[in-house]
Amino acid sequence: MRDFRPILNILGLLLCIESIALLIPMIFDYINNNEDWKQFFFISCLTFFIGLVLYVGFKNEKLKINLRQAFLLTILSWLVIALFGSLPFMYSSSSLNFTNAFFESVSGITTTGSTVISNFDSLSEGILIWRSLLQWFGGIGIIVLAVAILPTLQIGGMQLLHMEHDDPYEKTLPKINKFIFEIIFLYFGLTILCLFSYYFNGMNAFDSLIHSMTTISTGGFSNKSLSFGYFDSQTLESISILFMILGSLPFTVTIAVPAKIDVHNALMRYYRDEGFEVALLIDLPEGSNATEVTEILDKAISTVSEATTILERTPGTLQNSREISTALADRLALSGHGLVLYDTGVNPALERAKSVAVPVKTIYRNLDQDNGNERAMRRFLDGAAFRAQQEGSVIITASPSPSVISALTFWSLQERSSSVIKTSLSQALLASFP
Repeated sequence: MRDFRPILNILGLLLCIESIALLIPMIFDYINNNEDWKQFFFISCLTFFIGLVLYVGFKNEKLKINLRQAFLLTILSWLVIALFGSLPFMYSSSSLNFTNAFFESVSGITTTGSTVISNFDSLSEGILIWRSLLQWFGGIGIIVLAVAILPTLQIGGMQLLHMEHDDPYEKTLPKINKFIFEIIFLYFGLTILCLFSYYFNGMNAFDSLIHSMTTISTGGFSNKSLSFGYFDSQTLESISILFMILGSLPFTVTIAVPAKIDVHNALMRYYRDEGFEVALLIDLPEGSNATEVTEILDKAISTVSEATTILERTPGTLQNSREISTALADRLALSGHGLVLYDTGVNPALERAKSVAVPVKTIYRNLDQDNGNERAMRRFLDGAAFRAQQEGSVIITASPSPSVISALTFWSLQERSSSVIKTSLSQALLASFP
C-alpha cells in the first residue's frame, strides 16, 4: 500500500512557509494604502490553514521518505506552490483569470521569466513584490528551504536534495545541514549585495529590491514595461550581468583580476569587499631582474592585501629564468600567498616554491583554449576530475563567457562531477599542500 502521509505532511509545511511569504506583499500594500492588502491577508490565512491541516493531520514521528516518494513530492511541491501562488493574481487588482494567473505563478516559481502582464504601472506594490518573491524562492529551490528544517521533523531530506539538484549527495559535503545553510546564506548575501549595488548606482529602493531578487534567481522579472531598458544604464546592466553569472554558477569561484591597471585594482577591491576570493593576475616585463620582480610583487600585494594567490597571466612570464623564479618564490614565502603557474615543462618557479613551503600548483587547463567548444570543455573537465582524485586537487581557469558557463553547468549535472568537490583556488592549493 502506498503511503502518502510523508508527502502530504511536507506539502503542508511548504504551504505554511508560503503563507508567511504572502505577508510580505501584504505589508507593502498596507503601507502604500492599497486595498489589495486585504486579499493578501485572507489568502495567507487560507494557505496557512490548509497547510497546517496537512502538516498536523499527517504528522508522525516515524515518517520516512523514500526515493519514489521524493520523486512525487518534488513534482507536487512545485504544482501546489504555484497553484496557491496564483491566488493573489486572481483576487487582487490585477484580476487575471485562472489560466493567466497560474501561468504567471509557474513562470515565477520556475524562474522562467515569461509574463502575461503588459501594463505594470497599474499593478500594486504588493503584486509586484509577490512576482519577484516567487522568482526569488524559485531560484533557491523551495525544496532546499524544506530540506533545511526536515531533520527537525525526523524525516530524511537527502533524497529531496538529490531530486532537486540532480547531483548525488553522498560526495557533495559530509553534512547536509551545513551544505543547505551555506546555500541559503550565500543566496541571501548575494541578494543583499545586488540590492545595494543597484541602489548606489541609480535605482530607487523599491526597484532595487525587485530587481535584486529576480537577478539572483536569474529569472528576470521586472516592475517596468521596458524591463532593464527603462533605466538606460550600462552600469546597471553590467551589475545585472555580474550577479546573474554569480547566481547561476554551480561552483565556488575565485575571481582573478590583473593587478597592473588602476581600474582593475579598484574592481578587485570591490570583489573582495563583496565577499569573493580574489587572486592577482601578474605578468613581468621582459628582461626583469630579481630586484624588479620583488618591487612589482610588493606593489601588487600592497594594492590588494586581501588577495590570496598570485596567478601567472601569460604562460612562462614568471619562469623566464631561475633568478626570477627564486625571487618570486622567496617573496611569496614571506607574504604567505599561494602561487599558480602554467606548466612549461621545466617549471623552475614550481620547484623553488615547493622548497620554501609556498602552496603552489600548475594550471591543468584554461578553458578559453577551447575557443567556445563546449564538448571539448566538458571532456577536459572529466579529465580534471580524474586527475583530482589522484593528486588531491586540480586548477581550472576560464573567463566567464556564455560557452564556459554553459559547459560548467551541464558538466555539473553529470555523474563524473559528483566525484569531486568544486571549491576555491586557495582550497585547491591547500588540498595538495603537504
